Amino acid sequence: MALTIDGKTYTKSTAVLKSLIALGGFWSIFGVFLIIPKPIRDWIYLWIAKNRYKVFEKKDSCRIPTKKEREKILL
Repeated sequence: MALTIDGKTYTKSTAVLKSLIALGGFWSIFGVFLIIPKPIRDWIYLWIAKNRYKVFEKKDSCRIPTKKEREKILL
């Protein structure tokens, strides 16, 4: 995952956490994990990416985002 904000590009765990912060509300609480050193966060990110179907279960279809969620997606 990669995220660019104000010309600065973030990858892996930092990109995920910055995205959650940008969503606001409840999701911004996950920003607290930015205090964990990046190598540890990225190791966890890569472990989850490798094992995502075991951790989160594989779905046959994707959920359609709500109108509010679609407003936050740049096309």
